Amino acid sequence: MARPSAPTENYVRTKDKIYYLASASPAQADSDTWNALRRNCYDAANMNRDGEYPALQQSACARFADFGRQKGWDTGALPGYGTLKPRPQQQVAYEDQGQPDNSGECASLFQEEQSIEAAMRAGYREPLGNWYRARKAEVEERLWKLHCPKR
Repeated sequence: MARPSAPTENYVRTKDKIYYLASASPAQADSDTWNALRRNCYDAANMNRDGEYPALQQSACARFADFGRQKGWDTGALPGYGTLKPRPQQQVAYEDQGQPDNSGECASLFQEEQSIEAAMRAGYREPLGNWYRARKAEVEERLWKLHCPKR
């Protein structure tokens, strides 16, 4: 005896059972699509309330309106586009504008750093090595805070 073939769609198979889903009528499927497209259009309009995503809103609402025209349904007034809010201008600091000339101090700090490195290369006993490393770290931090150019 031949087994009846299972339908290829509208069912859910679990480990123990097969659940057959009632197929939606074409009218119900159209209504579900209409509601999903409308919700997508209004969600996109909500995201565009500051005017940052006009293309997203236009795309979503155009699909909704096109579907409505195909079915002969009236979409009503679609949500308006948000206006782009002006962003605050960032302050740009230009080189040599409002910054004191630290070239003399930078030069002396570079020289001190080089002398510390030379002394460390020459050799030392350990208590002095800790002082060299600490002083070198202070000099490097000061160079960084003064925005001294790289060597």
